[in-house]
Amino acid sequence: MLGVHMKKQNLKTYVLIALIISSVVLTGKIWFNEKLWPEGYNFFAVITDNFSFGDDDFVSSLTKETISFPQTLVVTNTEKRSVYAADSDSFKAMVPDVKELLRLALESNDKTAIGEQDWSQALKTQSIHVTYPVAYDSKLFLNILGSYKTDDNSIPVKEFIISSSNFAATGADVYIRRYDTAEIFKTSVTWERQRLADMINTYALDSIGDFSYSSELNFDKADTSAGAQQKVLIESNVLILLNQRLSHMLEEFNPLYHHEFNADVVDSLLTQFGYNVSGARKYTERDNSIVFVENYSTLKLHPNGLVEYKAVDASKGIDLGSGNDFYEGLLGCVDFVNRMWGEVLPSEALNINISSDVIDTKTNSFRLTMDYFADGAQVSIDLPQSTSHQSMNHGVEIEVVGGKIVLYRQVLAYFESIDMATNGTSAIEALDKLMAGSNMEGQVIRNLYPVYIADGTSYRKSAWAARTADGRTVIIN
Repeated sequence: MLGVHMKKQNLKTYVLIALIISSVVLTGKIWFNEKLWPEGYNFFAVITDNFSFGDDDFVSSLTKETISFPQTLVVTNTEKRSVYAADSDSFKAMVPDVKELLRLALESNDKTAIGEQDWSQALKTQSIHVTYPVAYDSKLFLNILGSYKTDDNSIPVKEFIISSSNFAATGADVYIRRYDTAEIFKTSVTWERQRLADMINTYALDSIGDFSYSSELNFDKADTSAGAQQKVLIESNVLILLNQRLSHMLEEFNPLYHHEFNADVVDSLLTQFGYNVSGARKYTERDNSIVFVENYSTLKLHPNGLVEYKAVDASKGIDLGSGNDFYEGLLGCVDFVNRMWGEVLPSEALNINISSDVIDTKTNSFRLTMDYFADGAQVSIDLPQSTSHQSMNHGVEIEVVGGKIVLYRQVLAYFESIDMATNGTSAIEALDKLMAGSNMEGQVIRNLYPVYIADGTSYRKSAWAARTADGRTVIIN
């Protein structure tokens, strides 16, 4: 036993000596400014990677980069036309050049007013029709595109045409439609003409008969060729996917409540909204909603998945750290939505996008809405008003006052595609139903797009939605 004890003592001595030598060597390196780690090694990055708590698995479709992505790119080459959305590789290949061309066009001071006929002609020839999901103030939009050019003559923009017309003196013509007045401006930008022509040749692949603009079908005219009157008009640049038939189904999941509230989700929500998880005051309402109360705000969680935060004092709302900068406030909202979802549901991708126009940028107070998407289509949220909450028609609603979130509402839900199909409706069949409706007389349709709607179960079925010029959304089922 004594021999074993002596061996242990000797081992301790050797270890102690090794530690002392290492300390002396490291101290010498510090004195002589030698690096302890190889070039490019980041000790703190390694710690972050190892203790990220699954954040690396979280994926969101809403980032500063994706805000700059168009909703669709329609590539036309006379008799060929194809439509691309952000989930396609072709879209990702084209979008860097598209954004650069738009930036150059908006920065140009040489813009000429043109007529609707020129716009329509450009759509039919060699061009890329660029449409954004919402309208942006052009000065803010330039900022989003990475330009910081100051221009007080900002206008609301949502739609562009990039044309490779042979008459473009400097390489490309860009048409800009003003969102509020529908005025059209044209500017020429310096660009490699062949590069643009090659892009159009490469990506205009399908028959133009599959994707027609309303003007090509005369749906934008009150009088038809047969002399009959159309009681519903469709704006000339609305793209109609003639052969697209919707038949897919989604399954909807409520992560907040299933027979009872999910304690982990509730705790994560409390933390994100600045509540004390263990000591938050709360009470339960008749419909089983839970209301948490703090000195300057309330947080209400509903069994249907709706989360509602309200600041009692606007000055005590959730600070976005944006001050009076509208753009930073917008990005702060995007960051808050991502951060909250990443903490509450880190294993589920967040497929969401801004759905309200962003055109009043001269204030640090604004309202912002966002909506969920699945399989390339918007998920229509339609929670009717109840005794415990107001109606909810978006995935997320945010009100910002003075750079602080004072109202936040979100339907916590995620969606998965399933192998179930229904008898779908084509775009033309949807338009027939729309025009047959007795309440659509005199209406003008500004957009026609696919959506997923609730069917009274945990599943959602596909349908079409029409957005009218007066802001109404009509579901065609």
